[in-house]
Amino acid sequence: MNIKDIVEVTGLTISPRTVTLNLDENKTFTVSYTPLNATGNKAVTWTVSNSSVLAISGSTVTGLSAGTSNVFTIAYRFKKNNK
Repeated sequence: MNIKDIVEVTGLTISPRTVTLNLDENKTFTVSYTPLNATGNKAVTWTVSNSSVLAISGSTVTGLSAGTSNVFTIAYRFKKNNK
């Protein structure tokens, strides 16, 4: 693919927005990219705010104990070089 043909990602949506888990229960988040035909960098890093409550592997979280935790995504965007 020629770098001039790359369609940059302009936004993303994470689904579901909220999750309630029991001990040892798993839930996988999905990412939808905008525009739908985006071919640019789609790398996303996942983290949790309280690792004693949730474990995360890729986009899958597992309930570890009672409590509250937030799941964060970091999306990386690289500018294309039109040279």
